[in-house]
Amino acid sequence: MDARVEVDDPELGCWVLLGLLLGSSEPRLTSVEVHARPDGAALDPETVRALPLARYLVLATNQLRTSGPRVRTPDAPSSGAADAEDLDRVARTYREALASADARSRLAPTAAVARAFGVDRTAAGRLVARARREGLLHPALPRRPGEVIPGPPPTRDA
Repeated sequence: MDARVEVDDPELGCWVLLGLLLGSSEPRLTSVEVHARPDGAALDPETVRALPLARYLVLATNQLRTSGPRVRTPDAPSSGAADAEDLDRVARTYREALASADARSRLAPTAAVARAFGVDRTAAGRLVARARREGLLHPALPRRPGEVIPGPPPTRDA
């Protein structure tokens, strides 16, 4: 079974999403996503190299032991409690997933929002819908992932 756990590191100005493989022994690290905090500076290579991954793995393992495999981070918004900053992050995560080279993310951007926020798919859908209502995302495409970009259709130069 896989789990994704978010670890916030205010000292380094980032939050890290750890992908973990849960088995009979200790969880194994399968992926690491590093994100700059909205209130922090952009990440530089030295910051990324300085990440204490072993400490993050211990924190994530402790969270899993106390919360089970479905970990909702303390600052992950419920669909009703999201503020403007959360909705900006929802829209950014959704668009990053659409632009991703990873087919899993590109074809299921709402699931990418769910993974990033540590919520279930239904709650992530509500967050995406709220971001659309707030004007942070364009209207949805019918029955497929993406956005309807308003404006005139592109013209062909003859």
